[in-house]
Amino acid sequence: MMKKILSFSLSLAFILALSLPAFAASNGPDIPTEPAAYTVTVNEYDVYVDARNTSNEDLQNRGMSEDQIDLIKSDAIENELLEKAALSVDELSKLGYDNNQIAILKNYDGQAIEDAPELRGVFAGMTAKFFKSSASTSSLKVRVFWECTRSCRRSHY
Repeated sequence: MMKKILSFSLSLAFILALSLPAFAASNGPDIPTEPAAYTVTVNEYDVYVDARNTSNEDLQNRGMSEDQIDLIKSDAIENELLEKAALSVDELSKLGYDNNQIAILKNYDGQAIEDAPELRGVFAGMTAKFFKSSASTSSLKVRVFWECTRSCRRSHY
């Protein structure tokens, strides 16, 4: 269930962030040295809050299923955060949370995430960099490289 939320959040982030359709391709792990043509950074917290503040009809128009919408708008995220908050400091540390993130989790009282912007600090983020590989009057080939910020290894909310 949490993997579906992550999958949805990344999909929604790209849908919201991309204003130009393109065909993405990767010819290998070599990151270009020139500046990226476009860079976008997305935090899961912002994606969830945006989805919760968007009408179900608009979310369906963006490609979300009713089940995904129900899950995002339920208290599943808050319940997951409360489970994390109940763990010991040592357990949270072993999961990769830093002292600031642990403090945020330990102070979390179960309120709706949209009312607790400090939670942004415990959600994963991603930066995507888009590089033009080739272009013509009828097509554009881009390479996309992304990196996780703030602990993507825990991006299962």
